[in-house]
Parts: sequence; C-alpha cells; structure tokens
Amino acid sequence: MSFLELQNHHMTKKKKTTKKAAKKEKRKIPKLFGISKEKEYLAENISSLVSSGVPLVDAVDAVAKDIKNKVLRRILGYVVEDIQRGSMAWKAFEASKLFEEHTIALLRVGEETGQLSQNLGVVASQERKNSDFRAKVRSAMMYPIIVVIVTLVIGIAIAWFILPKLSLVFQNLALDLPLLTEIIIDIGIFLQNYGAIAVPSFIVGITLLIYFVFFFRKTKFIGQYILFSLPGIRKLVMNIEISRFGFLLGTLLDAGLPVVRAFDSLIEASTFSVYKKFYIYIRDQVEKGGSFKYAFDTYPKSGDLFPASVMQIVSSSEQSGQLAKALLRMGETAEKKTDQLAKNLSVILEPVLLVMVWLGVVAVAIGVILPIYGLVGGLNDPSKKVDQSIKPTQEIIEELSFADIVKKEEEKEALPRIEILSTGTGFLNIRSQASTNSEIIGQAAPGDIYEYVEEVDNWFEVLLCEEEGACDPDFGWVFGEYVSKQETEE
Repeated sequence: MSFLELQNHHMTKKKKTTKKAAKKEKRKIPKLFGISKEKEYLAENISSLVSSGVPLVDAVDAVAKDIKNKVLRRILGYVVEDIQRGSMAWKAFEASKLFEEHTIALLRVGEETGQLSQNLGVVASQERKNSDFRAKVRSAMMYPIIVVIVTLVIGIAIAWFILPKLSLVFQNLALDLPLLTEIIIDIGIFLQNYGAIAVPSFIVGITLLIYFVFFFRKTKFIGQYILFSLPGIRKLVMNIEISRFGFLLGTLLDAGLPVVRAFDSLIEASTFSVYKKFYIYIRDQVEKGGSFKYAFDTYPKSGDLFPASVMQIVSSSEQSGQLAKALLRMGETAEKKTDQLAKNLSVILEPVLLVMVWLGVVAVAIGVILPIYGLVGGLNDPSKKVDQSIKPTQEIIEELSFADIVKKEEEKEALPRIEILSTGTGFLNIRSQASTNSEIIGQAAPGDIYEYVEEVDNWFEVLLCEEEGACDPDFGWVFGEYVSKQETEE
C-alpha cells in the first residue's frame, strides 16, 4: 500500500471515529414536570455552596447526589460534564433546559460580573415565588374544582340509575305531568337506552373541552379570556401578573440586564397571552427610544391590564432613575394583595357553589314530588273533584244491573272484550271509578281478557265476575291507554 493510500485510509477511519464520538456526545434531554420544589432546592444549595467558596462544579455535583429524582440527577450530571470541559455555567444550564430564559439571563449576568452566588440566590428566591404563585392559584381553585367534580359524579349517578326507574312509574300515571317532570322522564328514558354510550362520551367530552380551552397551547387563550372576564378571577390574575412584572423585571434590571433583554425574559415567563402582547408592545416602544409612559398611554385598554397607580409608579420611577427598586417594592405589594385575594376568592366561591348544588337537588326533588302530590290530589287544589261528566260506578250499575248482563249473555248478545297490554310495570291497576284518584280494587296482568260494559272518556268498565255475588265488587275500571279492543265473535 502506498503512502497516499495509507493516509487516505487513516483519514477515513478518523472520520468514522469522529462521527461515532459525535453520536455518543449527542444527548436527548428528557422533559421534566412538577419539579418546582427540586429547582428551588437546587438553586438555594448551589448558591450557599458557591458563596462558601466551593467551586461551581463541585457544588452542582454535591447537590446532584442529594436529588432523589433520577432523571434530574442525570441532567445535572450532564451540566457537570459540560462545565468540566470548559463550557460557561450559564450555557451548561441552558442546554439542560432546567430553567427558563430569564433565569439563564440572571446566571449569565452573574457569571460575567463575578456575582454568580448572589444571582443564584436571586434565582432561588424567584423559583420560590413562582412556586408560591402556583400554590396560591391551586389553593384558590381547589375547593371549586372538588365541588364541581363531586356534583357531576352524583348528578350522573342519579340520572343514570334512578331517573329511568322513576320515569317508568310516571309513565303509568294518567296525569298531566309538569314540564320539569317530563324533562326528568325524558332524561331517564334516554339514559336507560343510551347511558352506556352517553355517560362516558359526556365525561370524555368535558375532559377534552377543558384541555383544549385551558391547557392546549394554541387554544388556551380562550380559557384565559374566560377567566379574565370573571370579576374575582380577573383581579387575582392582575395582581399575580403585577407581582411577576415587578419582581422579575426589577430583579433583572437590578442585576444589570438591559431593559429590552429583561422584557424578553418577562415575555417568556408570562402565562397570559393578553399580558404577553402588552409586554411585547412596551418592549418594542422602549427599543425605539420611547418611554414607559408613552407605551402605557398608546396601548389600547392598558387600564384593563394594569391599574393607573401602577403605571404612574413605573413612569415616575423611570424618570427618577429608580426603576428597579420601585419595581421590586411594587412586586412585594402586589404579592401581599394576591395572598388576600386568593383567600377571599375561596370564601366567595364556597356559598355560590353550594347554592348551585342546592338548586340542582331542589329541581330534581320538585320534579319527582309534584306528580306524587298531584296523584293524591293534595298539592295544587285539595278540593279538586273527579270530572262530573264521568258517571260514577254506582249510577252505571243502576242503569245496567248484573242480571241484565247475564240476560244478554243468555240471549247470545256477547259483550265486547278488551285485552290488557304491557304497561312497563307488569300490571295495570283496576279502579273503583273512572279516575286516577279513585280506589285501586285490583290488578290486571298483560294478556288478560275482560268483557266490558261501557267506555267513558277512554276508561273501560270491565266485568270482574261471571256470576253475581261471586266477587266484590263485580265491576271495575281500567285506563284505555293500556288496553286493546277485541273483535266480537259472530
């Protein structure tokens, strides 16, 4: 092999080795969720160790050993490796994706100015405040969410398992049912037939709706708009944003970061789209050389986002050169208001939700009780009588005696017949008079055949005995909706 061929072979082998090494060096940083406490612990302890004179690499390595989360420990191992290879600390943390952009900006400024330990302390304080913000919102919304979930579960259980049985009972009552009861019956029948499909579909639909309205990145602005339209929630959100605006922007400016870069970090940290647009507009105006006051005055409806007093404080402190300190003080004041508003919101929502649950329970109770009271004639008009157009049984018996019926049978004049149909309850009540308010004297099963004497207002007087005196009484009334007339044999 010639020298040239040997050199080419060596270069090719070297390139393959380099590619393998590059592949080995390529890392896939996993995403972490719910580690706000760990990040707070991480920043606090690294800050304490660095301020005590411990090198940053050793500080990160020592803290990583105490972390219980295996994934987070592995990521910190990557950070240690990068710093040992000569990478800047802020670049190593940026690659790890553990902290947001504004936090990385603080680390970068601290490393460049020799104040890394102080800025790490600020990062720890910032993480603690972010954790407090989330905890306040969760505590304010926890009670309403629990009440709504329990109400939905109980409501679905009642509608699915109890209403279908009630609807069968109400269907057999010959009464003019109230609209509320008819709605309950319709819901019960629907759930009886399609509950196995409808209820899971409803739960999945509500879950997807909540996800897309409040959590999905491209559509969560809809949920934010809804929340921002509610008076109590709006005030809480406003104070949370003012607190974040004051603390974060004040901290970044106090650390020496330029205003435009500080606003970039604030925009990334903000969660509400309306405030993101507001901050972007202020940043663009400041970048063009405008003042905060000009940005506040020219932005449409800026008073809906920040109170006039806050905008005045920011404008005045900008002119006096005390912007960072004023922002920090403003953030502390807004944080105290946020605590109070979160507590008040829970107190206000509690009775409102209880009233809503109470109204739902009362609506179902009234829908069930009204027809029962109507059945016994004791709710609307206790003096209500049976329609006088319906002849009492005694008068009909006087007009057509048992002997007359027997005589007709002997003369081969057969009485017309009816067949009892299915009622859904397994029987049909036989009453003493042609009215649902009359006494129940017996029960007829589906398929039974009866001869009837007379038909009055869709009620049939049936013959109960074949011989006079064989039973008492000899006649009874059945409701015509559940019977079928039989053809008389010639």
